[in-house]
Amino acid sequence: MRWMMRIVKGLLVLGVLLAVAMTALTLYVRTQYGLALGTCAELSEVSPHYSPPGLLAGARECLVAGRTEDAVRLYMLSGIYGRYDMQRVVDRSAHQVIPAMMTTTFAGLEQATSDAFQEAVVQRDSDAPAHQRDCRTIRRIGPPAYKPTYMTAHGLGNFSGDDDNGQALVSDFDSAAAWEKALTGWGRCPAEEGSKP
Repeated sequence: MRWMMRIVKGLLVLGVLLAVAMTALTLYVRTQYGLALGTCAELSEVSPHYSPPGLLAGARECLVAGRTEDAVRLYMLSGIYGRYDMQRVVDRSAHQVIPAMMTTTFAGLEQATSDAFQEAVVQRDSDAPAHQRDCRTIRRIGPPAYKPTYMTAHGLGNFSGDDDNGQALVSDFDSAAAWEKALTGWGRCPAEEGSKP
């Protein structure tokens, strides 16, 4: 029975250490790439140089400021950019940083704020005219114009040395096709006329 308690305690300590490391790394990445930590912005103020960590930090700050609609829009763009990055980063283990960031960014919010955010996300998806306006704005912003360092730094290849001979990004990457796939897939935006399916 004692050995079982030791295992449980060890797992708890490991969990706390991983959470602290993830928080420290997330804070570092947020300040190095994307919107400055603590910045809530309207979607029209965002550029393609802002990566998902900065966009998510901005979304959280929008929620804290009571700007739920702006939070939903930044969340939507961060997801689209994350899916685009998943298509261009070779190391599949690095892709897990997207759901991890989405979870940790919104952890610790008051329950009412969290519930209101989740409801607003669902409502935005069902409000076709508003969703399509956001899709048009995101199309105007365009695909990411940053290096996905926030993602490549989290892959197992980065720690094990097994990084496909130093190639972090897909060599024959089709940016236009990946952008359309991210928009129509995760973003559920209407396909652009003449785009590849």
